[in-house]
Amino acid sequence: MTQREESVHGEVLVVDNEIDPEVTDLINNANMEMLATLVLNGEGSRLIGRQSRNSELQAFLDNVPTYMQKINKVHVAAREGNIRDLQAALDRRKFAIARDPISPNGATPLHVATIFGKTNIMKYLGGRFPETLSAVDFEGRTALHYAAVLPDNGHYYNLLQQLGANSKDLDDNGRSAEDYQKEPSALPFDQLLSDYGISEDAVQSMFSDKVPEDHVSSRRILEAPEALDTLERCYRLLASARPARTPLSASSNRATPPLVLGRFLKRPIFDMIKHRVTKLDHDLFDVIWPAVKKLPDNRNIVQTVEEDFPGGITAPDYYVYEVFHEFLLPLIKDLHNINVNSELPDHPKSDFAKTSSAKLSTEPLVELNIDPNDEFILSGAIECSRNLEGFELPLNLKVGKLETIERIITTILMQEDFSKFSEQPDPESDQKGGTYYTMNEVLEKPSEICATLASSGLLIALCDREEIDDCMRLHGRHWPYGRGVFVSDDKSVAVWINVHDHIRVLVSTSQDSPGEIGLPFSRLSYIMTYLHEKLDFVWDPKLGHLSSRPTFLGAGIRYSLIVNFPGLSKDPDNMKHLCAMRGLQYRETLSTDIARISNYQCLGTGETNCFNDFATAASNLLHLEKDLSMQNSAHIATMLTNIFRRKRSSLTGQESPEKREKL
Repeated sequence: MTQREESVHGEVLVVDNEIDPEVTDLINNANMEMLATLVLNGEGSRLIGRQSRNSELQAFLDNVPTYMQKINKVHVAAREGNIRDLQAALDRRKFAIARDPISPNGATPLHVATIFGKTNIMKYLGGRFPETLSAVDFEGRTALHYAAVLPDNGHYYNLLQQLGANSKDLDDNGRSAEDYQKEPSALPFDQLLSDYGISEDAVQSMFSDKVPEDHVSSRRILEAPEALDTLERCYRLLASARPARTPLSASSNRATPPLVLGRFLKRPIFDMIKHRVTKLDHDLFDVIWPAVKKLPDNRNIVQTVEEDFPGGITAPDYYVYEVFHEFLLPLIKDLHNINVNSELPDHPKSDFAKTSSAKLSTEPLVELNIDPNDEFILSGAIECSRNLEGFELPLNLKVGKLETIERIITTILMQEDFSKFSEQPDPESDQKGGTYYTMNEVLEKPSEICATLASSGLLIALCDREEIDDCMRLHGRHWPYGRGVFVSDDKSVAVWINVHDHIRVLVSTSQDSPGEIGLPFSRLSYIMTYLHEKLDFVWDPKLGHLSSRPTFLGAGIRYSLIVNFPGLSKDPDNMKHLCAMRGLQYRETLSTDIARISNYQCLGTGETNCFNDFATAASNLLHLEKDLSMQNSAHIATMLTNIFRRKRSSLTGQESPEKREKL
């Protein structure tokens, strides 16, 4: 029996050329593919020292030690989280799914990175090499199977799914990753630790959050240097924007998002939360990016950020409200005109959930016109947003869940009884509902429905399909798929689906009487009450209806009017002050005389109270404009009268009484 010693990875291996007939047969048949498979399966040692008369095959055999060393380096880098070493060793794509003896049970580098908690390696492998997501160990388990049993609130499980892992893939025992989630004992975590030689101390440092009640964070720290460097730059930017004097409230209408965030993100708070990650893999930058990211010179993107995230913060998932609560809770209070130092009360139950749509439909409509002579208000709309219980925000959803939500909501909207609430009562009209348009139809150029929505005041800020990178940050990977808008036949109601929130209902004021805001509120009440009967919505006792847009927490409702202020607008600072004192957000438009006003607060108060407060504040502002207009008119009339008198006196040669008295 012929034996020879070979050194691989510093270990001495005894190679027997005669006891491995399988390898001998493969070499004799020049089966290069199967020999390469042996190397990729971590069995390259079986080929060490073997010879072949085939020059091409012999060159391959001579390179086997080099291949094994590189595969080993990939596995070591996956354990240590060294992305540069991993990239240097991955000069062949198949090394990304190769096995190595140092990793037990035929694990691939992605399995290794998952067990050792190396998020950067997981994102790199899963993003650059999709085949790693379906690669299996010797038991047929993918990395997702491993992630399903980790005590990290499903963080890695969600991350791998976002990268494209399939939770339905079955292992050799016929179990999916979903089965492992339901029954973690199928692959005990303690067993994994033992297999990989991970100590209890290492586990303690790996899962930084030891609070048993924590069901929202990843229980891991953000440790990627580039991510932490980015956050540090963001903090310095916000700190530099912080005013030297008493900082402005968000509702001052003179405070920019960086100024507001700089007021609340002080160094102690920043250092406390900068390492945190939610269970859906969102960190602090994902929350504050609207205030700190340099936006492209694209009006669509800028408009989307300004209109939907005016406070400079966004909620990429529901969990940021708890994971970053030391920073977000005071800021949210400020955004909603609530005393920052006061205790946040429980949010009242929605008015739309307190009654039935059948009962509501028998009650008289609310009629309130705050501009009966159509002097100032040009248009108006009311928006209310909701998110379905049991589903993450659209930003995090895969295609299947987006389709499910779209199907659930459109099925309700297309029912005949919904038309009773979505259409204006008109006995002579044959309109009986509405039409659903996919987002692809809305984004067409030119788009007839887009033009219709714009003219009806029902178009929201959207980004084009071509703006891939920015759309991913705003909407997730699958924009614009699984999204669309239902439009009533009379073009006064639009229900947007899966755009930031699952449901965004908009009702516009009449073009003939834009100051009539009571009737649109009545219609919105009918629609939302009907939806509350059919669906369950995400709810937090303190924050009310949760939203991706922190300014829509609580009642999730906003009233907006486009108003012509020819008098008040001449003093912009005073105009902003008047709005702020009345709890109104002031936004300039392309015309200096025309502004958009809307409510700030919808947290801690019900929808009806929101409406009454907004109506009172807007009406008061219009009275000020009217009074100023009347004063100006009286002043102009006096001036014209005096001019006419002087001109008449000069023509008749008579001196005016005033002039004679002066003489």
